[in-house]
Amino acid sequence: MSGKEFFRHRLNHKEVIMYYLSGYKHCLMNLGSLAKQYYVKPIITESDLKNAFLNFLAEVQPRVPKPSKLNNLFAIDSYTKKALISIFNADGILNCTAENIKGKEEEYTENEEILLKHLYLQGIDYISNFEPNLEKLFKLVINYIFFSKNHINKLDSSSSNALGVIWSAGHLEWEVPDVAEFLIQELTHHLVFIDEQCSEYYKDYTILHNKDNWIYSTILDTPSSIDRAIHSVLIAHEIIEFRKQIPDDNACGTLYTNNRQLTTQMVDDIESIMDVNKRVNTLHKHVTEKLLMCKYSCNTLV
Repeated sequence: MSGKEFFRHRLNHKEVIMYYLSGYKHCLMNLGSLAKQYYVKPIITESDLKNAFLNFLAEVQPRVPKPSKLNNLFAIDSYTKKALISIFNADGILNCTAENIKGKEEEYTENEEILLKHLYLQGIDYISNFEPNLEKLFKLVINYIFFSKNHINKLDSSSSNALGVIWSAGHLEWEVPDVAEFLIQELTHHLVFIDEQCSEYYKDYTILHNKDNWIYSTILDTPSSIDRAIHSVLIAHEIIEFRKQIPDDNACGTLYTNNRQLTTQMVDDIESIMDVNKRVNTLHKHVTEKLLMCKYSCNTLV
């Protein structure tokens, strides 16, 4: 998908919309703003919104198969999986893995797939137990989760080429809270992709890929482009806020460091992003404002 196609529906609302930063209703409004022109009836119910969003996706990413069973995230046949993998292997505008997932894929056994689906459904239920509206938003935005091993790495992936699709390398060793945090992480990637449809984040996208403008992300523990660093900051914020809903700290996931350390990492990365932006001036004002909101909303933990 070309940059022109991906961003042609931008609405310019000039606000970064995430679940904890903005609230559930604002996230629904974001989806509705994109999708309403692709639905013949007024969008009244969440079912209307889901169908309208699917129509929008069919328009902007026609290579991604439309789900045949809306209530089954894992209803994917081998043909659909191969089609999705080929899309992930293409270069998206804002892919969110350390590198594109390329190489020979290896399928899980039928029994392993059953175990993975059960584990990930438990993760979704875990989110619902503590934040029901976040679980509703997940099911509105995400249409597919599929599992496939990879011989190069064991990365999970989201891509701007495949809104609503999560590729998981599969992690049978995870506990349920780990899966919940992973799903929130991937949902946040997709919310950023969707938000980019509505409101431009960067004045010059070519700057993002110039390594002279990268930062060292303490969250990712690796050099990172500005866009990936912003994704990581927003994810860290959402994970921190979700953990606040869980009464027992020991019941939180372990994919990220504890909240105090994660907050410190998030603040460090925000400051690094701001330092680069002073030099290259590529972030729009509403993005820097939301990054500062992330910083100050969690500063009591530092």
